[in-house]
Amino acid sequence: MRHGTGRAVAVVVSLLIASACGSSGSKSASTTSAGSSSTTSGPTGTPIKLGVVAEGAGPGTPYSNLDIAAAGAKGAAKAINAAGGVAGHPLEIVTCDTKNNPNDAATCGRDFVSQGVVALVGSITGYGANVLPILKTANIPSLGQIAVTAADLTNPNGFPFAPSGIDVAAGEPDLAARQGATKISLVRVDLSATAQLPALAAIGLAPHGLKLVNNVALPMNAPDMSSYVASATANGTDGISLILQPNDLANFVKAAKASGFQGKLVSDSANILRDIQNGFASTVEGVYTVDECKPASDTSDPAVQKFNTEVDAVDTKLTRDYTVEDAWASVYLFAQVAKPLPTIDSASVLAAMPTVTNFDVGVFPPVDFSKPVTALPGLHIFNPYVFYEQVQGGKLVPLSGSFVKLLP
Repeated sequence: MRHGTGRAVAVVVSLLIASACGSSGSKSASTTSAGSSSTTSGPTGTPIKLGVVAEGAGPGTPYSNLDIAAAGAKGAAKAINAAGGVAGHPLEIVTCDTKNNPNDAATCGRDFVSQGVVALVGSITGYGANVLPILKTANIPSLGQIAVTAADLTNPNGFPFAPSGIDVAAGEPDLAARQGATKISLVRVDLSATAQLPALAAIGLAPHGLKLVNNVALPMNAPDMSSYVASATANGTDGISLILQPNDLANFVKAAKASGFQGKLVSDSANILRDIQNGFASTVEGVYTVDECKPASDTSDPAVQKFNTEVDAVDTKLTRDYTVEDAWASVYLFAQVAKPLPTIDSASVLAAMPTVTNFDVGVFPPVDFSKPVTALPGLHIFNPYVFYEQVQGGKLVPLSGSFVKLLP
């Protein structure tokens, strides 16, 4: 699936239906403007501006993708500033709400350029195609962006920590197989683009010598899950990969369990966390999850402890999925790259990124940004690893302490 550029476009667009919805709503209504920023006292040099662009919250939505990503970035910036900043310069996080509109997204790009933003950090937007070309012209790199569309994974100035979407679609069936399933079905959002998801699932199934048993398209907000459960569990299915928005995910899992299905249910960590947050912890208990990084609930891990402590300094109530950890880690990546540079500007940071061969902040596996993963040509992917978990007692619990290599 990922071996052709055109097909890559369709799948990445569809996959983040799950992640974008899972990160608390991305409906218009701005919660943060391009001009808002966060600084802390400490270093006295000229502030270095880092940008976060995402969709803001809609009415009644407590947190948006923008809130979530900004909290991670601000937590890291505050800690770095308290330790002296970057070469004596404080970091300033500048945020911009696309308002779920391509024109406003392009405005975010232009505003970042005019404000002198040196890099994007941990951004997550469905309008990368409207933002990234503007930043590319200005030589502004995008560090740790979460891929929502193909523009994110084909951006030559982009340096993501993980192949969002690809890791979910390929990782879920791989995880099901690792847990002993031999007849695995896919249940996906019923959109035309997602019809190609089985090709990504095949990447995860191939090492196990398996193929999908059933491919079930589920309409968003379906009122009755029984027929879809029957289709997914037919032909002796003992494992199901679920790529659905949070409410459909919880409803499907509930219906599958009620039907007596005893096989493995696998989803992505962000949507499972949304369901736990929304009161469905008992419903999704036992579901396996694919993650890009170590879960924030694994407080025995020193790197996770550091992450939680620093994000607590700016927001103690936030549900912490990989969106938060990604933005947090992105700021540390910038600090590592920028600190030794004689001149800290966007072009210098962009030029230095391919020299980073072992970025290790602890919550992700060590990442080598000097060479993209070759298994998926044409895409800017640097990390072939994923992290597997299971919902136990309302929390994401690691199945092991190790990352799993998914892509060759």
